Amino acid sequence: GAFAELMVPFSKQLEVTTSLRHDQYSDFGGTTNYKLAGRYQPTRTFLLRGSMGTGFRAPSVPQVAAGKQSYGVTGGSYNCPVAALNFLRASDPTVICRPADSQYDMVASGNKDLKPEKSQQWTLGFRVEPVEWASLGVDWWNVRIKDRFGLQAEDAVMGDPASYLNNFSTFDDPGSGNRYLAVYLPNENLGNERYSGLDIDGKLMFNTGIGRLTTTLHWTHMLKYDYQRMKNGAWYSNLGKFNDDAVTVRNIVRLNLALKQGAFQHGLTLNYKSGYWDQPQTVSLINPDGSLGADIDNFTRKVKSYLTVDWQTRYEMYKSLTLTAGINNLFDKDPPLSLKDTGSHQMGYDNRYADHYGRTFYFNLNYRF
Repeated sequence: GAFAELMVPFSKQLEVTTSLRHDQYSDFGGTTNYKLAGRYQPTRTFLLRGSMGTGFRAPSVPQVAAGKQSYGVTGGSYNCPVAALNFLRASDPTVICRPADSQYDMVASGNKDLKPEKSQQWTLGFRVEPVEWASLGVDWWNVRIKDRFGLQAEDAVMGDPASYLNNFSTFDDPGSGNRYLAVYLPNENLGNERYSGLDIDGKLMFNTGIGRLTTTLHWTHMLKYDYQRMKNGAWYSNLGKFNDDAVTVRNIVRLNLALKQGAFQHGLTLNYKSGYWDQPQTVSLINPDGSLGADIDNFTRKVKSYLTVDWQTRYEMYKSLTLTAGINNLFDKDPPLSLKDTGSHQMGYDNRYADHYGRTFYFNLNYRF
């Protein structure tokens, strides 16, 4: 690869930086990408900044060359995908389905025809510091990805098997000797992806009667997240709602208060994730006598927001010796209830967006020499 960068200060207030990079891949050819960035600071207290550029990401060796291998079983339970069964039986009549409402074996592999991802992105933002002890920054960003690679979502494949016939294979069960239909999830170019959001950060610093207090805020607000399941296919979104085995949370906030007292530093951190609409399910009503009543299809509920508080105290005994003790999830907050049954196999909550450990204590000793 080769890289070049040029910074041009047009004036004391205006500065422009441009860069160019070329990479040569033995398997994917050459690619040239650029970045153009600028900053304009008309006063000491105000800064305007922006950038635009392109990107390139080549697949890893396993994503391209890995052979077929077992990938566990589906998180959800499904009835027989008849269209896929008929498709496979045309060449192998021994294939059968699992019993009704069963989990299916999954098979994964690399893909020698996988294309690299290409991206375009831009940012525009400002920072204002009206006084030495206060600062606020806001950045609006936008990213577009072409030929994104990944695995199809199991609920998309099983929910519309006729559209995903190539995402089915077979699994030979050594216990029964049967050849069962299985979900096949090779690495694929899943079409395009586009998302944008706001990054907000702020800081306040001032002295109190008991020490110097520093408050910092980091807040990401997602404005859009759209993606395709296949090239030139329909657009979908999981922003604020469960879709295709995942959720894009709309708001993630981290607020930290740090109090410096001589050799001690105490920190209190609030971690927040906004709620979202859960995966739709079929649920049964309970009759007054305790028996099961009618079913409700596509029932959905709102997963509550998730807020945890962490505490940490650090003591610098000497310049070379530091003791740190802390508590994660100080108030022992449980993860919010989720009825999802695809993706990971945990039930009752989603371990990707909430922590099940509860209140956790830790201690650290750091010695530098």
